[in-house]
Amino acid sequence: MMSVHRTIQPPYDGQTPWSSYKKQFEAPATANFWEEEQKDTALVISLRGVALQILQTLSDEDISKFNSALTTALELRFRDEHLQEVFGTRLKVRTQKVGESSILRSTTDYSRKACDKKLRK
Repeated sequence: MMSVHRTIQPPYDGQTPWSSYKKQFEAPATANFWEEEQKDTALVISLRGVALQILQTLSDEDISKFNSALTTALELRFRDEHLQEVFGTRLKVRTQKVGESSILRSTTDYSRKACDKKLRK
């Protein structure tokens, strides 16, 4: 008898590269033998924030086809290069918080991540 593993997909808000999230998303889909329709539904339900806004640009038919218009739109919008902008913005607006001894570590992390993305091009 085959056991069925039920998992809840983590939300996707566009703050991480789409390629990383897609790998995480596909792991339980494969383990649970999801059909394309099940993947479509789970992906739409998992979208949050700016990632959710992608749905406004697509037709109902495009949304219901995993590995086509929906995933292509997410990939184009949230590829690794997108994060350079995210980390750059975080660096610009970062201020020291109450009780924080140094903001050097977090600003260094944001700078490194923004530069790493730029250097990979």
